[in-house]
Amino acid sequence: MNIAQQIINGIVLGSGYACIALGWTILLGVARLVNFAHGQLYMLGAFVTWYAITKLGLPYPLAILAAIIVLGVIGLLMQSAMMRLVMTQNLTSLMIVTLGLGYVLQGGSALIFGGNPQTLPGTLARAKIDIGPLWFTWQDVLVLVVTLLLYGAIWLFTQRTRFGSVIRAVAEDPKLAELFGINAKFVYLGVFVFECSAVALGRRWWGPARRS
Repeated sequence: MNIAQQIINGIVLGSGYACIALGWTILLGVARLVNFAHGQLYMLGAFVTWYAITKLGLPYPLAILAAIIVLGVIGLLMQSAMMRLVMTQNLTSLMIVTLGLGYVLQGGSALIFGGNPQTLPGTLARAKIDIGPLWFTWQDVLVLVVTLLLYGAIWLFTQRTRFGSVIRAVAEDPKLAELFGINAKFVYLGVFVFECSAVALGRRWWGPARRS
């Protein structure tokens, strides 16, 4: 077993999972909300991207953009329906509702897209780079770079911008934040829509099975 190759595999795989978890991290860590439909949203984003590429003929970047928009709209509808539970911080009910919505998304996707596994077409996953006994693809590089850029951008946004301070204030005490004129409903809505849209970026960009 090549230990160095396994380290590379682990970094790439971990970067992909980190990209998937980005929206969940923001939702739970910053807004202190939960969404148990996150996995189903990831699945739906992948199907929307696949459909946009294979059926509509869109290039890969536009297909990703289409998935981000579709999931953002779904997030907007979901959060609007759950706003009362969010404002009262009824976390138990929120967990149950998002779990149920996840099953609805899963069943609806199966009806629309079918239950067969699909593969996103692309060339980056097939473009390998060999360095002695080690190898990786340009797709692996893309996953790692995009994940690092996204996490860096989110950290700067939440820590260095005014709206980031507003989000953290609402997460700390939404009632007190509203007394200072902050629209907590708008903040929760924006964070939830971001969480749903961000998961569209977190698909499995790595292609073929990796080797040892």
